[in-house]
Amino acid sequence: MIPLTKWYFLYNGFMQKYPVGKLVYIIQSKRYIREAKVLHYGCGFYTIRFTDSSGGTKLRESRIYGSKDDAQKVIDAADQTTNIKYRDWIDK
Repeated sequence: MIPLTKWYFLYNGFMQKYPVGKLVYIIQSKRYIREAKVLHYGCGFYTIRFTDSSGGTKLRESRIYGSKDDAQKVIDAADQTTNIKYRDWIDK
């Protein structure tokens, strides 16, 4: 049996990281962080509703972050790896 930690919840045989009603953050267009609320979890996907509008979407758990700082770290790491100048690449 898989040991349950304090931040995983069992839901229909799937391990759920964020409970229904929790505020989470997603990265939109690899640049913007948006706050959302978890509405439903099923089969590894979360249905979320954005707090700044009436829109929502369904995403995998890997695209959702528990804090704004975690999402910002992912954006910063992506910026560091994609700042290769075209000229630098050609000169190598």
